[in-house]
Amino acid sequence: MDVWFTVAGLILGFWGAIPTIILIRERVTGTRALRRMLALGSQKQIEILVTSSITNISKVGPSDEARRAIRSLVPSGDLAGVAELSVMLAKAYPGKSFVVKPSTSAPANPNADVFVIGGPIHNSYAATFIEGRKATAGINSELIFDADHRFIKFGNVEYGPDLDLQFENNVPKLDYGLVMLTRIRRNLTSSRVLLAAGLTTYGTHAAADFAAHELVSYVRKNRLGRSPNVCVLVKAKIVNGKPFDLEAVAYLSGALLPS
Repeated sequence: MDVWFTVAGLILGFWGAIPTIILIRERVTGTRALRRMLALGSQKQIEILVTSSITNISKVGPSDEARRAIRSLVPSGDLAGVAELSVMLAKAYPGKSFVVKPSTSAPANPNADVFVIGGPIHNSYAATFIEGRKATAGINSELIFDADHRFIKFGNVEYGPDLDLQFENNVPKLDYGLVMLTRIRRNLTSSRVLLAAGLTTYGTHAAADFAAHELVSYVRKNRLGRSPNVCVLVKAKIVNGKPFDLEAVAYLSGALLPS
């Protein structure tokens, strides 16, 4: 009888452990897929370049403004995007360190993989990958993200100008974001770049959210392969300043992206 109780206990114990085993397996598999997609290099450090603009003078200090500190403002959606992608990085590459830098600082370290958060009009490094002005973009530009005129060129398709983002109290109810994952060569060094950009800061949050949580499954679904060069146009509803119902509208891959 004792033997049967022992066997029954082992069976129940194993059965109870199944959900934990499945959870561990899914986590390991998900991390592996994420690493295959990101394919970051051997560099120990990752730089996150987030939009910042010198917008105000600190109220702390003497009345003479010349002696007060300049403050750099990080838009709320861009800041939320930093949080989303930082969690993703910590999950995929726990052994790597990453540093968050304002886009107004010195150019990115050529020996680091780079995550860029923010649109090309206000984030100078994003502008090296995407045209931010329709008027100054070249005829052959594949990507134009013109926030001022609410205009997007994505490959051979154009959206706008004057896209209706349904603003209410200065917050859009709809926005578009761009997620780019590519590889560039700087100073004979290959670096991986992930860019999340929106028409507004809320679209930037949507793009980062998509990159952190849905890009892996999207790459699999469209059979884009391991370590792809891909750019995805994302559309999202904005509710109380946060993105919901993210939709991948279209994608470009391969030779259309910088190399």
